[in-house]
Amino acid sequence: MSRADNHADAVPREGMNRREFLALCAAGVLPRLQRIKAAYDPGNLFHFNQSIPAAG
Repeated sequence: MSRADNHADAVPREGMNRREFLALCAAGVLPRLQRIKAAYDPGNLFHFNQSIPAAG
């Protein structure tokens, strides 16, 4: 994976909502990360502003 592929340097634009920012940062893997979050943290115990929301 190249640096251009991982979007580690993604910066939120003014007015961008959380879901749009997550889609930018985790392009292509967001659904998988959401399934993992739902499986390992169904109660959302480990949360913060940039947390991946659980699927569903």
